[in-house]
Amino acid sequence: MEATTYLDESGTDDKSNVCAVAGYVFDEASIEPLRKQWETALDCYKLPSFHMVDCAHGKGPWKNMPSHLRHEAVVRFIELVKQSAEMGVATIVSKERFSEEVAGADLYSVLLQHVSVSACGWNGVRRGRGAHKGRMGFVFESGHKSQTKAGRFFESHANNLLIAPHYRTHEFAGKQEDVLLQCADILAWHATKFIKNRFFQKRADRSELRSLFDVPHVFTYLTTHPDCGIVIYRDPYPDVDNVIKNQWLSAMFRSGPEAEAQFKRMHAQYNQLDQT
Repeated sequence: MEATTYLDESGTDDKSNVCAVAGYVFDEASIEPLRKQWETALDCYKLPSFHMVDCAHGKGPWKNMPSHLRHEAVVRFIELVKQSAEMGVATIVSKERFSEEVAGADLYSVLLQHVSVSACGWNGVRRGRGAHKGRMGFVFESGHKSQTKAGRFFESHANNLLIAPHYRTHEFAGKQEDVLLQCADILAWHATKFIKNRFFQKRADRSELRSLFDVPHVFTYLTTHPDCGIVIYRDPYPDVDNVIKNQWLSAMFRSGPEAEAQFKRMHAQYNQLDQT
């Protein structure tokens, strides 16, 4: 059985300091049934498509919908994701701390690469268990200003040892053209809110995200540093809170002298542990 990962971005083009590329892995057998159920739900709420930011703020087609109906709708769409998704993946970064010069590529391309590595990691685990012998297709939302550049970058990294054994194909599509990209939209928006709520607004995780965590997720937190290159923290349990992780994320997503000093301490400790 082959699989396809649907990926969307949030925050790469706006004024948000935190951005992400995120989405879900689906077995091929689940894709068409989910597509039909999704379109039925859209018709039920008279929506042209599902866009999480519009739902959350009551904008666009949600403008005249009462808040209780918006909540009912988002619960329904999230349940559809949970019924069909094998795994959720996200790569999240602070734009303020990201350097294209250090990374060697533009932000969007780097995010696509690392989130795809997470999806391929799932494929490798399934293969190792004998439960999954197919390759991975990728569908990215079209229209991003760096789409052409990202496509070339992804093609060059399809030979990456972490991606090549699992790669089947990739394409760019619109959210109304392929409604499963709307599943990815939900996670991409929540992934950025996850960081903002925890480290900038000091709020609890949103209830919708806690519900999505019923499905296994891997979050990758990424930053760049002139002395260290690209630094990632891969988190297979984003729903679990712990002190070490919070220290890492605080150092990776905050800015200023205190965050810089904390980052250097954490990175030095990591390197010391890695060499023992």
